[in-house]
Amino acid sequence: MMGSGKTSAAINMMRRCKDRQFVFITPFLDEVKRIKEGCAERKFVEPFFSEKKNKLESLKELLTEKKNIASTHALFKKYDDYTKALIRNGHYTLIMDEVVDVVEVVPIGAYDLDLMLQWGVIAVDENDRVHWLDDKYPANNAWSECMRTIKSGHVVMENNKLMLWLFPADVFEAFDEVIVLTHMFDAQIQRYYYDLHRVEYEYIGVNERYDFCEVEDMHHDYSWLKEKIHVLDDEKLNVIGDGKYALSVTWFDRESKKRAYPNIKRLKANAENVVRQRWGASSSEILWSTYKDNMRKLAGRGYTKGFLEFNARASNNYRDRKYLIYLVNIFLHVDIKTFFQHHDVQVLEDKYALSVMLQWIWRSAIRDGKPIWIYIPSSRMRTLLENWLNEQ
Repeated sequence: MMGSGKTSAAINMMRRCKDRQFVFITPFLDEVKRIKEGCAERKFVEPFFSEKKNKLESLKELLTEKKNIASTHALFKKYDDYTKALIRNGHYTLIMDEVVDVVEVVPIGAYDLDLMLQWGVIAVDENDRVHWLDDKYPANNAWSECMRTIKSGHVVMENNKLMLWLFPADVFEAFDEVIVLTHMFDAQIQRYYYDLHRVEYEYIGVNERYDFCEVEDMHHDYSWLKEKIHVLDDEKLNVIGDGKYALSVTWFDRESKKRAYPNIKRLKANAENVVRQRWGASSSEILWSTYKDNMRKLAGRGYTKGFLEFNARASNNYRDRKYLIYLVNIFLHVDIKTFFQHHDVQVLEDKYALSVMLQWIWRSAIRDGKPIWIYIPSSRMRTLLENWLNEQ
């Protein structure tokens, strides 16, 4: 659960297990600082960029010296074969603060993909792995970025219609142990990815002493959440979100193509109404979100500056915000969903949407046990939250 002390448990473990070396990965530099300060006696170090070396080269030097390392998700995704060898040699334990993006759709259109196949620029083997065949292709041409991604050796083809980049699973296998700090892991793409690669895992928890424990030994009570989270119940303001796909990416794309996009303007007017008439909130008290492509269209009086990405995790910078506006309806990328289902991996789309929303909500004052008020016009997202609150 968010706020249950997962990072504190990790710090306690790293301080206590002095015979083990750790790599701690987090989305934010602020959390890197927290680890370095919280485990001062273990002397965690951070890879750095200089005129003579980049961060990956710095990381390799630190691994060679068998240092404890705190770094970011961005650098983690750049690990190469030499990095993996150093990790194996150092017998490192990986602690990952939140899941990482392990599957990404390669941004190439269907027409260009057909041309690549017809012209023999790429080939697909019996394991659906994509290979780049044209060694003379210019490095700065139209397909250059796609070429670099394919040459990484981690791109697969799905049904001859799209290409997906998959994070190399042997990076995880290089560590003696991997601990992922997250909530609702069974709904996360990283779980689907582990199932795809037949990676074995088990669920653990955090006890009241902030130590990792068996799940059955957890004793956290979250029944108080139902009294603290106030979901706006207003038929007139919520009707715009009726329907399973209302406020989804597809809905916004369709509505944006309409002349003067009246429904998006209506959604913005609703948000402004809630802020001024229902809550009387100041801008410094508000946190809001939508898909970035629609942010400008929906930015309104009284709340514009309080924007935070709808899938934000691990940030503690908004814990003073008690009025929330969530203008999204989350679905997995259809191609990623189809890919996993094609490989017989169970996909929990509603729970995935709920997990993303809960992580975002937990950036607010609720993480300190303070009451919050939230406007969620999507009937699907609102129902997912209300059902979850009733289950606590």
